[in-house]
Amino acid sequence: MKYNQIILLKFIVSSFIIAASPSETIKKPKLENDIEIRYPKIMQSSNVEGKSIAEFIVNEDGSTSQISIVESLGPAFDYEMISAIKRMHFEPAEFEGNTISVKYKLPVQFKF
Repeated sequence: MKYNQIILLKFIVSSFIIAASPSETIKKPKLENDIEIRYPKIMQSSNVEGKSIAEFIVNEDGSTSQISIVESLGPAFDYEMISAIKRMHFEPAEFEGNTISVKYKLPVQFKF
């Protein structure tokens, strides 16, 4: 058993481009730092595995806010995800040369 299993999240934003018109698109934000999401130590004896999903806003300054868990494996997993998302910083999204806020869904697979 691996008690210190780490899920290294190299956040790769999927093709998140919304067309406002055929010639206008949103430039997606780019994560500027790598984040580690660890399997919660308190849950190591439970052997729980599965997927959690969080939603959050990438703000105009590249910070994250309005973090919510939309699919949960339990409070310990939620805490790990929220803590990691709070540490994320992005190069912000742009539309027509202006920075904008965008919403993301982040799925994380926890394995023991």
